[in-house]
Amino acid sequence: MPNVILLVDDDPDVTDGMREQFETFAGLYQLEVVHSAKGAKEYLQGRGKYKDRAVYPMPTIVLLDLNMPRVDGFAMLEWIRKQEELREVAVAVLTEPTELREVARAYQLGANTFLIKPAPIEELRDLLQALAA
Repeated sequence: MPNVILLVDDDPDVTDGMREQFETFAGLYQLEVVHSAKGAKEYLQGRGKYKDRAVYPMPTIVLLDLNMPRVDGFAMLEWIRKQEELREVAVAVLTEPTELREVARAYQLGANTFLIKPAPIEELRDLLQALAA
């Protein structure tokens, strides 16, 4: 069974680009996409349409956009790290090149690593391999 990656990003251009990149990882990774912190919480808690874990398995890695409306990535990261059942889930924050100063805060909140958007396919592959190990 492939590793499940949960992408949390409100930008359709980013999510569409990531879907295209993940096509090259067919069989290795299964990409699930939500567009808000609310959607991420529902997915991670197995609530609503995500309650069937056979269809929506628990992710091993969360790719989390830091800048989202309503609940930002920092609050979402803090929430993830407070959930006992999610302690083993790796979190890579997604950031713009102009937001690198925010990466330190993300690390303080429990991020495993970060990725600058848009990420070249090689960097994404290397990051996924490192986090899944």
